[in-house]
Amino acid sequence: AKFLGKGSVSFNEAEFGECSVEFNSVQFGDGDISFFKTKFGKGAVKFNRAQFGDGYVEFNGAQFGDGHVEFSHAKFGNGDLEFKGAKFGNGTLNFEHCEFKGYVSFQSMTDSKTLSKFSLRHSSFDKSLDISDNTFNCIPDLTNTKLTNQVSLDRMEISDNYPPKGDFDKSDGERLCRLKELAEANKSYQQALDLHVIEMQANRERLPSEFYKKLDYAFYKIASYGQSITLPLKYLGYLTLLFTYIYASMSIVQHTP
Repeated sequence: AKFLGKGSVSFNEAEFGECSVEFNSVQFGDGDISFFKTKFGKGAVKFNRAQFGDGYVEFNGAQFGDGHVEFSHAKFGNGDLEFKGAKFGNGTLNFEHCEFKGYVSFQSMTDSKTLSKFSLRHSSFDKSLDISDNTFNCIPDLTNTKLTNQVSLDRMEISDNYPPKGDFDKSDGERLCRLKELAEANKSYQQALDLHVIEMQANRERLPSEFYKKLDYAFYKIASYGQSITLPLKYLGYLTLLFTYIYASMSIVQHTP
């Protein structure tokens, strides 16, 4: 399909049924493209290899059902792309191998915890990227991305429930390392430390033996990989009380006639 020219294309508050919605390889002109508060059903939503012009593209407030949302190999012009307040069901959000020439915002997405995958892998950004104010139950994938300007990660967190099945994905360490690098570049050092802790947990299974794994786990529990001062002091206090009690008990036994 082609929507050429400079006129706007609006799907504002449109409702799609319980089926897949496909805009694969669609070509949009330079007008604004709006999916504001559009409701998608439980099927997949696909914009793979879609080409957007230089107009403003918005999915603000859009509601996606359970299913995959795919924009793989899509190209966006100089206009901004926004998913502010977009709501997602149980599924994935895939923007791999994309080209973005304008500002891109995934700020304050609703129910981002339901996403099992959020990937921007191998994509290029000519302007800034904003994924702030989100809590994810997956590790956002920004590996192998070309970033020209700042990436905003303010108040972006990984859910305490991750990983949901107890085992980290083998690529989580790489993804976390990339996020940590971006946080350090933004001088968000506390966020970088928090990501480092999760990275160490993700890399634990790659340690060569059970002894090292248990030692690593003990370091995490006792000192949160060196982040916590109060935890070691608390355990030191417990040990001091324990040995004081043992010493006092032995002294009483030795002096009993």
